[in-house]
Amino acid sequence: MDLALESGWSDEYIGAMSNTQFLRWQKYAATRMFPSQRLELYLMQVAMIIGKVMGGSKASLQDYVIERKATGDDEDNLEAAKEAFGFKPRIVKG
Repeated sequence: MDLALESGWSDEYIGAMSNTQFLRWQKYAATRMFPSQRLELYLMQVAMIIGKVMGGSKASLQDYVIERKATGDDEDNLEAAKEAFGFKPRIVKG
């Protein structure tokens, strides 16, 4: 879902992309992060530096991480993703 939000593409477009293309986007996100994730990291670094300079804070970067809470059960999320992308597995013989 992050790919859809970051790229502005529809769920149908992402669901129709090839496995190779999707894996490339996954690798990009894992190595370089999406722009909004990089922005969050930079803002955490700025907050940490301000805390150290202004108040002698001993906080680490981890103390500024915004924790996202899971929304429901993993099985529910999986089913919602399958429905959003129109996932229809097929048996390949061979």
